[in-house]
Amino acid sequence: MRLLPRILAGLILVGLAPGAGWAGSSRGPINKVYIVQGFQVVTIKVLLRPRPSAVVNVLGDGDTNLDLVVLDSQGHRVGVDARPTDRCTVRWPPRAREPYTVKIYNRGGVPNRFQLRID
Repeated sequence: MRLLPRILAGLILVGLAPGAGWAGSSRGPINKVYIVQGFQVVTIKVLLRPRPSAVVNVLGDGDTNLDLVVLDSQGHRVGVDARPTDRCTVRWPPRAREPYTVKIYNRGGVPNRFQLRID
């Protein structure tokens, strides 16, 4: 019986160790729900580590058009998805460990509840 808590603690520590095969941000994948009001923007900062590919996905509730813009730490655009839909994807290769800014623009006049996933 004493062994089980130690095994569980070890599994938790392995999962939390830096570089344990996580995708996404420096703390692991991000999967959250936000609401962006009509004609407004939601801005999210995320620290990413260098790797072959980072992906930001936005899935809206269908009420309005959403646009996605990703900026690097110097404010340069690394990706944009401005298609006339509320499903957006930007993929790029982060070259260094740095903060990125993710902006989701609501192009309609009513709120849009969306899911944000960063891998």
